[in-house]
Amino acid sequence: MSVTGSKREATQFSDEKMVGIGEFEVVEFNKELDSDGKEIDYTGESKDGNPTFRIAVTVKEVKTGKYFPLSFFLEDKEVTTKDGSKYQFINEIGRTTYAEEESKLSEKFTAFPYRKAKAGEAEVVGFLDAWLDIDRSQPYTLDLDWKSLRKGSVKELRDLQKTDLPRTIMGMATVRISEKDGEVKEYQQIYNRNILAGYNTKFFRTTKYTEEMLENLREKNRVASETKKWLKAYEKFAIDVTDPQFGIKDAYYLGMMKPYVSGEHLAAGEKVLDETDASY
Repeated sequence: MSVTGSKREATQFSDEKMVGIGEFEVVEFNKELDSDGKEIDYTGESKDGNPTFRIAVTVKEVKTGKYFPLSFFLEDKEVTTKDGSKYQFINEIGRTTYAEEESKLSEKFTAFPYRKAKAGEAEVVGFLDAWLDIDRSQPYTLDLDWKSLRKGSVKELRDLQKTDLPRTIMGMATVRISEKDGEVKEYQQIYNRNILAGYNTKFFRTTKYTEEMLENLREKNRVASETKKWLKAYEKFAIDVTDPQFGIKDAYYLGMMKPYVSGEHLAAGEKVLDETDASY
């Protein structure tokens, strides 16, 4: 008998919670067993009766070696705006847009096969776009296999992990605060709506984002379609995560990762930076 292989990496999450930006390696998708040795079922059903599926990614912070949870929740239903007037569409290369109907989609978008997006799909595709070092000068696709996901399979993701495409990612560590029956609980997570390629981390090591700088970037973004002066990916990240209406709603820190102290970190909609903090 011949046996080859290597020891599986232990992936225990730290008790110390962190907030802020970090560079991460993707370690695994959907552990097969929980801490008690029981098989985990990542499939389910929404309150509307739609099939759901969770992709639970374990990532490791490059600097500290600590493990963090990054989760994506998918539901087999089409995405619309809150008023139901527009659908979200996604094309074969992972680009998304909203429109009332297909006839309103741009020619640039419809140059690739497209369809109405499923709930949570845009976030997963955004993660894949950041994680995989795909040669954009060659034909490529970023399209989820919904049939397999509905059956609870992440084989496609695990197969990608074995290729030479994966690279590190940049993400924001946050702490979700939940209160139920008078008991306050805090949960560590990585914000799943804004993931960038890992090399973008360096732009947060060297730049302190003040309130004035963020407002200047927001104004530049508002007129970008006219000036054709588009924001860099890391600049767009900074204004997206701090957006009062659509940004992070949990405790976070717009700077390099540091220990979380309950009550000291703010969520979107409040003052996003402590400009007296010299740890940037």
